[in-house]
Amino acid sequence: MKNKKTRQTRRALFSSDIETINPENLKLIKEYLTFCKGVDRSDVTILNYQSDLNIFFSWFRDNCGNKDFSEIKKRDYLNFQAHMLSEGTSPNRIRRIRSALSSLSNYVENYLDEEPKWKNFRNIILKIEAPTKAAVREKTILSDEQCNQFLNHLISKKKYQHACAFALAWATG
Repeated sequence: MKNKKTRQTRRALFSSDIETINPENLKLIKEYLTFCKGVDRSDVTILNYQSDLNIFFSWFRDNCGNKDFSEIKKRDYLNFQAHMLSEGTSPNRIRRIRSALSSLSNYVENYLDEEPKWKNFRNIILKIEAPTKAAVREKTILSDEQCNQFLNHLISKKKYQHACAFALAWATG
């Protein structure tokens, strides 16, 4: 059997000192996440949005003078994206953060446009080209022997439904 490499997730980003983010931006994030609950987004989606927005707004605080999100410029987001790429963040992760920011921007544009501060706000995120999608990990391909061992393990643990689901997935590719 080949030497096994363990699959690892690179945690290149950490959003620290959230409380030092511009209070107006924190309020916006909170309102947006409440909106997401109100339109029945899954708890996992909301948690991911919160994490992604915290990462962006931490960077925004440190690199854009902690200004209000209503003042974001295309150059700000382009610099963020370039920074992420230079830090080794995968294009897929950048695209996910981009999606959260675009969704937040759509919320602002569609629901907060009656407030003077947001009257002329537009979603600029989609104007910046996204990094090309790229595979980050090699696919894990199990041998028939490994599949049989796993199936036998599930049966020995009397996890028959799991074993049935695995066998079905294995048999259908």
